[in-house]
Amino acid sequence: MNMAAPGSCDPCLIRWIEANNDIIATWKRQVDQCRDAHTESQKLRERMDQLLKLMRDLPPVVPFAALELTVTYNLVIMELNADKEVKEEHERLIDETLRRVLAAHHLDPGGDHSCSALWRTALRAESLVQQAGIVHGLAGLQGLIWSVQKKSPEVLDLFQTFSTFPVTDRCALLLLLRSWAPPDEGSESIHCVLRPSFIKDIVYTAVAFQQGVEAMEKGDHDSALDLFQEAAGCCGTKSFMARIRNCQGLCFIQKGLPHLALEHFKQALQEDPKCGAAYYNCSVAYRRLGKREAEVEMLHLLKCVLSDPKPAAPSPRGHGFSPISSEDFVDVRSLSCASLAPRVSELQYLLARHCFEYKMMDEAADNYVELLRDLMEGSDVELGFPSPAPLPPVAEILLEAAACLIQVDRFEEAAAACEEVIVKTADVIPSRILLDRTKERDPVITDQLNCIVWVSAAHLFQAKIQALQDETKTSISSYSRCVNLLLKVQFSGADAGNESLTSPREEERDVIDTLKCCALIGRSHQFLQLGNLKEALKNASLGLQVLPACPEANNVFLSSLWKMERKKEAEAHWQKFKSSKSRTDDQWQSVKRSLPLSLHEFVNHKFFTNQTSIREIRECLGS
Repeated sequence: MNMAAPGSCDPCLIRWIEANNDIIATWKRQVDQCRDAHTESQKLRERMDQLLKLMRDLPPVVPFAALELTVTYNLVIMELNADKEVKEEHERLIDETLRRVLAAHHLDPGGDHSCSALWRTALRAESLVQQAGIVHGLAGLQGLIWSVQKKSPEVLDLFQTFSTFPVTDRCALLLLLRSWAPPDEGSESIHCVLRPSFIKDIVYTAVAFQQGVEAMEKGDHDSALDLFQEAAGCCGTKSFMARIRNCQGLCFIQKGLPHLALEHFKQALQEDPKCGAAYYNCSVAYRRLGKREAEVEMLHLLKCVLSDPKPAAPSPRGHGFSPISSEDFVDVRSLSCASLAPRVSELQYLLARHCFEYKMMDEAADNYVELLRDLMEGSDVELGFPSPAPLPPVAEILLEAAACLIQVDRFEEAAAACEEVIVKTADVIPSRILLDRTKERDPVITDQLNCIVWVSAAHLFQAKIQALQDETKTSISSYSRCVNLLLKVQFSGADAGNESLTSPREEERDVIDTLKCCALIGRSHQFLQLGNLKEALKNASLGLQVLPACPEANNVFLSSLWKMERKKEAEAHWQKFKSSKSRTDDQWQSVKRSLPLSLHEFVNHKFFTNQTSIREIRECLGS
């Protein structure tokens, strides 16, 4: 579009107008063709910047004011198109031009020389009526910059200037923007890169979206949905429209309506097939609905999207291609992490973990191995903002991988994962930890406890690998290392011996007891293999004392009594176990809910007993 030229035939002014118009014509041809010509665009921006500097070498005068306003407007948009984010330089360019134009027209804001006061003066000045279109356009850019900077009072004050009714509530900002009517009048003299009225649409959409995100973060999902619908009704690229639909879906997820959420996530993917956040959130919705295959399929599709670094072409919706769009003025770091997509390594972990949970063991194992290789190579890229699916500590990933690899008989890789945990963590293990179960968790103590848990679990898994490979004595030694490490943890407090009471340490106690029980009954089983029935019974009894609700502990104890021909004691134990089975089953399920995935799957695998022998014993006992 073109804005009115000043009534002057100054040769210098004419040359500068021609220079502006030539730059804009060339630059718009590049943008309209969506050409990836970074060097050429940079040269054009430098030419426009040099033109502005030439004008600023002269004192501010009225005949040059319209051109200086337009050149500044064009330069800021060109810079925003290149940077895709707001920078302090953009605000500085606008502020300096605004002050020079007011000085040229001898307009004084009075004692208040703040940027807001300068804008009030410019927008109400009769002497700037002929330049009203470009002044409004530049004011719109100023409003966008302040919106990104979260300067809500300044934004309200600026757009209040365009209205005849007072507004104090920032929620009424959209009403102000809706009533704003930037003039587009102009001639063929001074060319602009973008109509000021189009700036209004960009401001309105960006503000509506940002306010929608803030409402969603506060849990006001109904208001958020209304605001996202307002944003969706304006112009914008398909990628930004996909982001809006994705956020609408998030609101429905948080409202407990996964079916409605899925509809919006699918709409987001129709708008932008490379919207990673929509793929991820589709998988979340399918998980809520219990559709496991669909969940894993979505994660695979997201992996394909993230593996393709080529971005989608910026496609418009309803308007021609614009050099800037509303999404350029949305601070990604302010968005809910759930409205973003995870990194490649985080996605790889999700695939591995979910396949492990869903008993897709071979696929889970392959994903864990690939993930560990990528982590060791450090090939992932930091996003610089929160992730919706952050990785757990590497030690936990290694243990999950080991537990999975054991189940698919990939013992060498499982043992290597365990050794990595031991080598990286053993040096930071404290000599002793005293946990007061009546007090809240202390971060330092929690870190120390985690180290003991990780290394103990690594020894436990190594012992099982050795047992499965008939390295009985080595396995007993590894089980013993696990038990000895766990003995470093002592619980204190009035409820230390009362299992019926809950405390901040209850989950930690469950994990410690489960590890200790598994190590003791594992060692008992190995003693049985060696024929050392006395030690086998002793360790089985200790394991049962540590965790009476553990079914495997009961089975190992029963097997030990049976092999020692103490069948009456075995029968008495079995009758006692059956009579309390309902209660112990509930207790065991409660314990399992406290366990990390690696240990949870480990205890589910029934490594420690021969199930056929147990069935025969129970049949003999009349079960």
